Amino acid sequence: VDIKNTAERRKKRNGYISERTPSEPPTLHLYTVPRNTPSSGTPPHGVVYGVVQRSENNHQNEVVVYEWSSHQLKEEMNYIKDVRVTLEKIREKMFGEYDEMKEKMKRLTQDMKVSTAKQELLEHHSQTQASAIDSLDSINSSLNASSLDMQ
Repeated sequence: VDIKNTAERRKKRNGYISERTPSEPPTLHLYTVPRNTPSSGTPPHGVVYGVVQRSENNHQNEVVVYEWSSHQLKEEMNYIKDVRVTLEKIREKMFGEYDEMKEKMKRLTQDMKVSTAKQELLEHHSQTQASAIDSLDSINSSLNASSLDMQ
């Protein structure tokens, strides 16, 4: 395992390094010290820095650094948890509705097959009765003709 490539890959994945083009050297994106931070280089207690890589197409290689208080970070994490829970509920509802719709479609397809079979049976029965009526009509006509001949 190439440790250097693994570390570079990890840095890229975590949003620390982005490359403009393969021919240019990678650019390291770090945060700048905020105005209200002491110049000693140590961040104040309760401050968290977050490196975020933008996902929009026009900001493909841009990395932004945010400064949060621990309270803000907790609120953001709770918000993310709430969004995940909501999305999970929506996903479950969507799949539940999809399964219900699939079941209804299956039932409707079965009902259509049954009604088509009934319709074919009724058409066959109707044709049989129509031919029987035609046959009886011709017998009746011949009987009428015979009856007239006898008179």
